[in-house]
Amino acid sequence: PAIAKVTGKVTVKGAAIKGATVQFYPEKGPMAVGITDDQGNFTLTTNGRAGAPVGMNKVSISKPAAAATNSMPANPSPE
Repeated sequence: PAIAKVTGKVTVKGAAIKGATVQFYPEKGPMAVGITDDQGNFTLTTNGRAGAPVGMNKVSISKPAAAATNSMPANPSPE
């Protein structure tokens, strides 16, 4: 399928989301992927080429959860 340039911005309640993965899954052909920058902007690439397959795509946006802080000591002693 033909490849077209795809750019965008990911926000939640107006706030830019940094480090999110944006994936486009076309009906046929390879998936396109991009990662958001500090301002939430992304550009998709497909197999190293700029753009995404033209046509209907399912879109997925995900971001790993922030590392949880743990107050438990590294080597707890049983009581």
